Amino acid sequence: MTSTETSRFALPYLAEIFAELARGRHLCNEDGNLYQELQEHEADFEQLFQQLGYRLMTDERGFYYFHALEGQNVSPQTRRLAVFFLVLVEALWSEAGGAEPLEDMILDRSWSIGELPHLGRQRYVEIMGQLEKEPDEEMLREEVKRLVRFGFAAWSSDERFRFRVPALRFLDIAREVAAGLEAEEGEAGEEAETP
Repeated sequence: MTSTETSRFALPYLAEIFAELARGRHLCNEDGNLYQELQEHEADFEQLFQQLGYRLMTDERGFYYFHALEGQNVSPQTRRLAVFFLVLVEALWSEAGGAEPLEDMILDRSWSIGELPHLGRQRYVEIMGQLEKEPDEEMLREEVKRLVRFGFAAWSSDERFRFRVPALRFLDIAREVAAGLEAEEGEAGEEAETP
């Protein structure tokens, strides 16, 4: 074994970093030493994880995560988090009318469970109701706990939370969904005009 191969396994915080990423957590600057070591030894971690069957993703906005493997089903937890976030993005977009960048609206404020828009409109309640559970504040609290566990959010006090930079992945998904819907509407409009 060469010294290069030996040094790959001597990476600082390897066990902790792998454990966090493998359970779906997204690591960013707020994660201190784990993030710093990933950043400093990114190529070594990437190569090692690839040999273990994992793809380390580096987002230019400053966070790391494992990419789902081909053919891997979306977990019910991921689906719930995506729906939770899509409702929030729609509500923020309506609130701002496009005047303020969504990134800023997501990252620059904190919420209590009661301030979330998810139970404020019948449309949102119906969307949240598709998650196999009657939407209420306790359900929202459980979703926020999941967001915290996976590194998308952090509690700023006992009753308030804020989103972390990795939450912008959900904003990317929301934009992709919106673009897809616009494209479908455009195609349907063109077909209707065709004699």
